[in-house]
Amino acid sequence: MTEDATHETDGEPPPELLKRVATAVETLSPRTVRTPGALEDQLRTAQDLVAHCRGRHASFEDLRTSQSFAFDEWLMNLPGDLVRGEMVAAGDALAEGLAEVDESSATMYLGDIAVALAEAGHADLAAERAEINLQRYPDDQWVRITSGYAFAPSDPVRAEGHLRAAIDIARTTDDAITVDEAYEHLIRFLTDQPGRGEDVEGARHALSEWNRSRGHIVADALPMPSLARTDGGKKVGRNERCPCGSGQKFKRCCGR
Repeated sequence: MTEDATHETDGEPPPELLKRVATAVETLSPRTVRTPGALEDQLRTAQDLVAHCRGRHASFEDLRTSQSFAFDEWLMNLPGDLVRGEMVAAGDALAEGLAEVDESSATMYLGDIAVALAEAGHADLAAERAEINLQRYPDDQWVRITSGYAFAPSDPVRAEGHLRAAIDIARTTDDAITVDEAYEHLIRFLTDQPGRGEDVEGARHALSEWNRSRGHIVADALPMPSLARTDGGKKVGRNERCPCGSGQKFKRCCGR
């Protein structure tokens, strides 16, 4: 039996695929010179990884454990990079595949691709993806938040409704960081809408009142671009390392 066949049997990706994964992850380094075909190569590598791990959830989790933080960063960002590189269908399909093999992060892949589609100017596709996500995960806060951004270009009223629904979901957790994140997205959205100054102030006041009612002493809410506080009061974005020291992205760890 060949070495690759042995790896196929025990669930571990074959060495050749692991080498390709390592090469793809290395492209995240600012020292790497990106060639025109690099994105296509990364896509093929990710597709092969998904194909290998499909039905082998433990295999994917074992692989993640053995990899650096950059592995998570590569996979989480690649679908959006494909959309921005005009490989729209491939990006959406890859997000679906990754959600299948990495179930614990499914809503992140699928929510993020909806936002990427909207930001790339594909409003109809963004709305379609958001609809699918909402049917699958109607009570997920991140799906509601990303649906807000996905609908924003085509239906601001509906977008606002999803962002407010995210706040309702967050409040059920009674967690200050989770509620703060939901309000910040709403405040950011309202700030970008003309004539919504009073609503911005209303949202800030509502967040302050919620915090005070639970004994949290915090500054008034502001429309910040990053989403969660560390113990030192600094903000950390969902795609940054979690401040707890786990080595995972915040949104894969304490930001769930």
